[in-house]
Amino acid sequence: MSQERTMICDLEYADIITATLTARKSNAQARDRAKYLEAKLDATRFEIEQLKVDDIERHKLEDRHQTTLRRQVSEKAEELRKIRAENGKLRKRNRDLTRELKDALDKPASVQVLLCGICMERPEDMD
Repeated sequence: MSQERTMICDLEYADIITATLTARKSNAQARDRAKYLEAKLDATRFEIEQLKVDDIERHKLEDRHQTTLRRQVSEKAEELRKIRAENGKLRKRNRDLTRELKDALDKPASVQVLLCGICMERPEDMD
């Protein structure tokens, strides 16, 4: 009986050792898995931070681009204002010249003088 008891104890001991080794193996696998997941989490955190930085940089570039566009629009608006002002002056000058021409045409004696002034010729050469 003692020999049976020894065999049973040996078997129980072997079961305990097997269970312990299995548990250690499972624990090691769990630790490895935990390390892998921790590394993956760190990589994801880094990627998120990088995306935040990239997003901030993109917004800065967009802001600079918007500022550039606003400045260009302001410059073009100023050019347009100047062109319109010049156009207004030219229209006024055109009206004044048209009025002068009409007034001159109403006076027959001055037509020849006016036409000579336009053609840059002297009245004697008109005959």
